[in-house]
Amino acid sequence: MPAAQAVPSASAKPRTAAIPPLRMAGAGSGQAASGLLRVVSHRGDVAFNHGGEPPEEALSTSAVLAARDEVITRAGSVELIASTGTSLQLGSQSLAALLSRDSLYLARGELSIAARNDQAPQLFYVATPCGRSWVRARQARVRVEGTVTYVEVMDGWVRVGGGGPGAVDLRAGQGSRCNKGEPPAPPHTLLAAPQWLSIGDLFLTGEATRDVSLRFSPVLGAARTRVELLRYEGSAEPAVVSAQEVRGDQGHVELRNIEVGSYHARLFSVDDTGARGAESPPLRFLVTQVAGLSATGMVHTPAAQLPTISGPTGLPVSVLLDGEVPSAGAPRRGMHRLRILIAGLYAEVPLNATAGGDDSSEPVAAPPPPAAPATILAVAPSPAKTDSGGSKEAVLPPSSEAPPPPSLPLPPPPPPAGPDDVLLGGLGEAPLEGLRSPWARSTVGGRIEFTTHNTLRIAVGGRLLMRNGFGGDVWVSVLRAALMAAPAGRSAVGFGNINASLRTPALRRGRFALQGLASLIAPTSTSYVDRSLAADPAYSSDGSPLRVDARPDGTGWRTEAVALVGVQFSNFHLFTNHGASLRVAPSFSAAYVGGVVLQADVLSLVRFVSFANWEVGYLGLQITPESTLPDAGGAVGGGIEVPLSIGKRGVLRLALIGRAGLGHVGAALFGRGAMGLQAGYVFP
Repeated sequence: MPAAQAVPSASAKPRTAAIPPLRMAGAGSGQAASGLLRVVSHRGDVAFNHGGEPPEEALSTSAVLAARDEVITRAGSVELIASTGTSLQLGSQSLAALLSRDSLYLARGELSIAARNDQAPQLFYVATPCGRSWVRARQARVRVEGTVTYVEVMDGWVRVGGGGPGAVDLRAGQGSRCNKGEPPAPPHTLLAAPQWLSIGDLFLTGEATRDVSLRFSPVLGAARTRVELLRYEGSAEPAVVSAQEVRGDQGHVELRNIEVGSYHARLFSVDDTGARGAESPPLRFLVTQVAGLSATGMVHTPAAQLPTISGPTGLPVSVLLDGEVPSAGAPRRGMHRLRILIAGLYAEVPLNATAGGDDSSEPVAAPPPPAAPATILAVAPSPAKTDSGGSKEAVLPPSSEAPPPPSLPLPPPPPPAGPDDVLLGGLGEAPLEGLRSPWARSTVGGRIEFTTHNTLRIAVGGRLLMRNGFGGDVWVSVLRAALMAAPAGRSAVGFGNINASLRTPALRRGRFALQGLASLIAPTSTSYVDRSLAADPAYSSDGSPLRVDARPDGTGWRTEAVALVGVQFSNFHLFTNHGASLRVAPSFSAAYVGGVVLQADVLSLVRFVSFANWEVGYLGLQITPESTLPDAGGAVGGGIEVPLSIGKRGVLRLALIGRAGLGHVGAALFGRGAMGLQAGYVFP
């Protein structure tokens, strides 16, 4: 086959790659020159020409390609099938020429080879600028980037270099690369597929687009991770709409300006040679536009009118209002819960129905119309509504086409991408018992901790939150024990305190989060440890490290109010608490409390946490007889946290945290030192 010139485009640009002559086994001169491969499907800007000569023609599904035909994919993809049943898929920016019924030349781009319909793989020949390869595989990939050829085998066998000297045999899970004029590199093991930590979800937006954050577990040894986003447009085959690469140790990706639609995301790990590893299972998610949805996560709408919802093309939309099918005249004025269900996924947001739609506390911008036709659901008191042009909006009748009842099992939204609370009690029960996060989600868990003063504490608790962050926390210290001799007449073992908190809806805008929290602490402790203060032995009555009877039982009845602020940058999360703790009984005392946490996701499946918390005026007494300054104390610490994905229901979080107390003139309200193990199951 003589060298062919590229087919000139309308602007008569010169050819960028030439097809060299090549003779293949079984490709004799008497072979038919037509009907070698058939087009199965194609997307985007795809064309072909006959024998490398003009004119260039658009590719159609009915096209049958012959020897020397060239296929060019500029911004699209095409799948071809050989008479042997081998499937050949060319990715974007590819150029290939057909040589015979079982051979092809790949000049640039990517070629995926697979056996269709569970057939046994047939021998196929792929030539590249680096030479030729024999392929007998259920799934393999060949990429040409300049003068470098990459061959990756997921299932099957490939001989890189054909039958010549220096040929390399690749088996399943192996890859190789070859530079033009050089022998192929020895086989090396492909990286495993990254695993998603996020699960399928329905994302809501009040604008035309929104950013979507996805988390995954990176593969150890990967130089980078490639993330490809595919969009469904009402057909069975998705199209790749974007691709980006992140650092190999980064466990999250930010997808910017995602339009309303149905999407799949998939992952590949890329090693330092440029070879891609196994492909992750696709992660499906939907983006839906809700009119009146503000940045705080609340929908504002006039009474008796549900908001217009623009869902992905071809997918029906259903709604529940306060857990029931909306009736005529709904919603009434006031606060409601709006649940949106699409294709088995759901999202729930608070809805504020106002008298005239003008007394909302937040301005609502009218969302622009969607770029593509979408399923529109408008619920109104009347059964139908016709505009001046005669077009109709789809209306949900109160008694027909009801969505599934709330009791049906539905896939949950993904677990939180941000950090959870860091809780550690130590000696005594200091304000808030730790640091709170505005990204926290519903969870149950417990913690066990030991201090350097031979005390033991076991606590259990949980948190129930709505998707906007509103909800409550309850923690109960079920055991407080001193593992040392107690003073005469005092109990060394007993119950601890009960801490109940109420969270406001969280403001989460981009990488910033803000939330308020109010707590009530009931002093139910019966252990003398809760009346003690960690102090230098010089200030204790018996030479022990505890100053006994320094505080009321359980540190008294307290109310606490704080603001939680969080910021995310790269793979770090920073969140801080600031507020007041008021002891109301048996004596009044006010204290300032604060803290800060930095979480770093720098290793696969391991998060590093460092923190500090402090207070001023918490005890309401002098630490030493000669002290004239207000009491103050604090602690610094850190540890590791391991999130483990458990199916599609949530994440199991294990943490090992240590803390050292700091304080004025030897006082340490948080204990001189503590080590604790925390375990919690975080629900979506």
